[in-house]
Amino acid sequence: MQQAVGYIYRNVFSEISMQEIANRLGIKQPQLTRRFQAAYGVVPVELVTRLRLEEAKKLLLQTDDTLEAIALRCGYENGSYLSRIFRTKIGTSPSLFSKKLSCLSFSPLSEPVFIAPKRKLIKKLPHVSAAF
Repeated sequence: MQQAVGYIYRNVFSEISMQEIANRLGIKQPQLTRRFQAAYGVVPVELVTRLRLEEAKKLLLQTDDTLEAIALRCGYENGSYLSRIFRTKIGTSPSLFSKKLSCLSFSPLSEPVFIAPKRKLIKKLPHVSAAF
């Protein structure tokens, strides 16, 4: 299964076929899925999705690229498809995800938190020390 993981990491932003991975390992696709899940707790397609979405989140926060450009860089066919997957897996649209960061509040004396416009605690960020 390490070969499958390596293949996924090397090709995550290109078209990935689970059938091709299974063929390379000399097993059938259902067997690949079962073994992969037993070894890593997730099916191969879910690993691909997670890796692509992590990259999409990073690009949304660090660039001014369009959703279409980000989708293509992350291995998705178009921005619309990325948006649907993003909303399903992350729970918000890519545009709202980016906007929520404008509400990020840092206080050197307290632990920073990620706050949505309605002041809901969404995610605790790692504590940043006040001493530099």
